[in-house]
Amino acid sequence: MELNDIIHDLKTMIIKECDKSELSIDDISDQEHIVGDETTIALDSMDILQLSVAIKNKYGIRIQRNAESRAAFENLSSLAQFIQRNQQ
Repeated sequence: MELNDIIHDLKTMIIKECDKSELSIDDISDQEHIVGDETTIALDSMDILQLSVAIKNKYGIRIQRNAESRAAFENLSSLAQFIQRNQQ
């Protein structure tokens, strides 16, 4: 799957699964930080869990609690690259 398609899917998942209906796909930059109060997305730990479950359901990738996963959640582009590398 192409990286841009994964990024688009992630944006859709964030809006739907994390109850961010006030955002549109165009509001979210590919380099947008995922976690933190000063980001457009501003996901909290519960949102990250919901997003992780959605990623597992769509891509079959179980996200572990480790340094690689934490780095993947830096921004949408890094998360999409993580998914692309780990797709089954």
